[in-house]
Amino acid sequence: MKILYDHQIFQMQNFGGISRYFHELFSRFQEEKDVEIELSLLYSNNVYIDKYSNIKKKFTKGDHFQKSFGGKHFYGKHFLYKLLYEKKDVIPNFELLNKKNTINKLKEGDFDVFHATYYDDYFLEYIGEKPYVITVHDLIHQIYPEYFLGNKIDKNKKLLENAAGIIAISETTKKDLKVYFDIPDNKIQVIYHASSLLKNDDTQDQFTGKIPPNFLLFVGSRPIYKNFYFLVEAFAKISEEYPNLFLICTGSSFSSIEIDFFERLNIKDKVLHFFVNDNELIYLYQNALCFVFPSLYEGFGIPILEAYENKCCTLLSNTRSLKEVGQDGALYFEPKNFDSLINSLKRILNDKKLRIELTNKGIEIHKKYSWEKASAETLKFYKELIKDI
Repeated sequence: MKILYDHQIFQMQNFGGISRYFHELFSRFQEEKDVEIELSLLYSNNVYIDKYSNIKKKFTKGDHFQKSFGGKHFYGKHFLYKLLYEKKDVIPNFELLNKKNTINKLKEGDFDVFHATYYDDYFLEYIGEKPYVITVHDLIHQIYPEYFLGNKIDKNKKLLENAAGIIAISETTKKDLKVYFDIPDNKIQVIYHASSLLKNDDTQDQFTGKIPPNFLLFVGSRPIYKNFYFLVEAFAKISEEYPNLFLICTGSSFSSIEIDFFERLNIKDKVLHFFVNDNELIYLYQNALCFVFPSLYEGFGIPILEAYENKCCTLLSNTRSLKEVGQDGALYFEPKNFDSLINSLKRILNDKKLRIELTNKGIEIHKKYSWEKASAETLKFYKELIKDI
């Protein structure tokens, strides 16, 4: 069986949850004797691509604009990028080159299953009768449309309807697909994610001396639906009672709006930010009093499993997917009820026995999830789609 994957997510992400998901699958599929995988990708700066030697690919990190201006924000950047694109000898259109390469692969038809790595439906006119698979990670655009300018999945309803199979990463996502798109039950396969953190014993933790002894941990990005400001307000309130407590955050740097918010609450010196690698994130999980995940919605919630794996007491909003993944290994609160979060935080901070009890339950729950299981279930799903062809 040969599976063709397209360029989309590896063009979009230098690193991140979705490209890492495919990386976890690829790294295990390469061990299968009867499986051949091809990643249709010519150009990418994605960090996970470096980890493979025998995926058929050709890529370069020669994106000169990214090297010069990546991570920098200034007025006119988009215009400059567009201007340079028109000068073909200066910067080639990498996205177009990747797409053309995938289209050629589709036209050749040398594959059994095509798995699109994101939601662009460009391939529909080239796929022919070959089956294709889409992985849906969440339906946040449908559930909270007020937080987004566009709606990537609504534009691609046809993409979901014509798919031979859809992988949902939780029962919550499966139910949402049925509600919002009326996708039949037998087309959707739930395949859970797992933790991807890798500890490098040769790497010394660079910041152990900078970490305060008592802290809560928030991990990841901070768009509105992540409910970060709600957590910060609660932290500011309990800081009055726990003056030596800190809140540590990973992900992108704090914005000026966030810093102003901290200042207004008089907690600027107590909310800390760190850029971390896997090794350092593991250290934070293992030393935090509690990991707090206040999201209004998630498709799955990998940080829950990361916390469980690293023996970190966990406090979660009682949204559907977080309860589905977290089970009885966490304490839960109402994500829009300020007193609920305050009371839950105090329970965690004041009850060491409860922290130990939750931690032990989390360790056992984590054992139910693995990328080996996810990859095996994904391969089985592919094979079922082509058995009658």
